[in-house]
Amino acid sequence: MPGETESIDFVQGIKTIGGHGDPTNKEGLAVHQYAANASMGNTAFINNDGDFLIIPQIGRLDIQTELGR
Repeated sequence: MPGETESIDFVQGIKTIGGHGDPTNKEGLAVHQYAANASMGNTAFINNDGDFLIIPQIGRLDIQTELGR
């Protein structure tokens, strides 16, 4: 978890912890963990695959997409 003096947004706080498959065959999966305590402000995160499940363990998470919240 980020310290009280650190400001980490979602993109800075995401880390890959495992995966299986082959990206060249476009098959498989990856497991990521994130820790964030700051808003992303005027930045964006793009997931072209579209299969992304984000679950907060502590606190609230406000996700805004091009289709709404």
